[in-house]
Amino acid sequence: MIDSKKLLGWSCQTLLSISLTAALVTSSPRVDAQRVVATVPVENFPMGLAVNTVTNKIYVTNANSNGVTVIDGATNRTTRIPMNSGNEQVVVNPVTNTIYVNFGLPTLLAIDGTTNATTPVNVGCGPEGLAVNTVTNTIYLACGGFVIALDGTTGATTSFAVGGSSKFIAVNSVTNRIYTTSVNTSTVSVVDGDTHAIANIPATQPIALALNPITNKIYVTNHSHPVPSTTVTVIDGATNATSAIGVGQAPPALAVNPATNKIYLANCERKGTVIAGGNKKTFTLSLSDQPLQFGGGYAEQ
Repeated sequence: MIDSKKLLGWSCQTLLSISLTAALVTSSPRVDAQRVVATVPVENFPMGLAVNTVTNKIYVTNANSNGVTVIDGATNRTTRIPMNSGNEQVVVNPVTNTIYVNFGLPTLLAIDGTTNATTPVNVGCGPEGLAVNTVTNTIYLACGGFVIALDGTTGATTSFAVGGSSKFIAVNSVTNRIYTTSVNTSTVSVVDGDTHAIANIPATQPIALALNPITNKIYVTNHSHPVPSTTVTVIDGATNATSAIGVGQAPPALAVNPATNKIYLANCERKGTVIAGGNKKTFTLSLSDQPLQFGGGYAEQ
């Protein structure tokens, strides 16, 4: 059984079902434009979610059951892929149609998106975050103070130290830069995917992160303790210079829409989702009671 409070130190509630929403992105703060179009039952304690936009399949990991749920985005019908144990993070490479699932063990499970056949991949650590570079077909794993690069073609791995305790990880496939956060050292590590050179950027107990490959901006939620942080750190991917956006207390998760340049942040204190445009907060949209994302980062563009 996973203790959610122990995992991230927050008392936010969790959702035990996956809701698919339409019209989530709006250009005006009208709450009545948002509606739930379907609720799809999955298994016990859904933990991670990834979408293959090419095949319109959604993959949901279930922490307290031995299976991954695959949702057909056209029909909302589900298929179960058996696993040997509870699973946590999931990431998709839409180019190869391969899905990678993390168990918190030194082995990933690679799923063939066409056949749902599974193949174990030894990575040598129990990763807490996953991300994929679709251009190089490289999967990156946050493993404590290390980042491991997994070659999606050969299965070969390379590890390099980033310091701290990396959990969340994101990849910019355009610049081939990998970003991982370390809350205990208050840094964001930037790894050059070609040379593996590392630069450390100061942040305030950073947790989750997401990026916009079009603007080359990286957005990092700041935890801070005992006083909750009210900002998100914005990193300029070209210079590594930082700025801050005020967003309300303790946002534990975020996502970026590169096409609209809007950033969405779950907010524990305001019971809603903050929507920011580029470098400026625009409004708060209440969607659900205390939304929360668990586990590692699975951001990729």
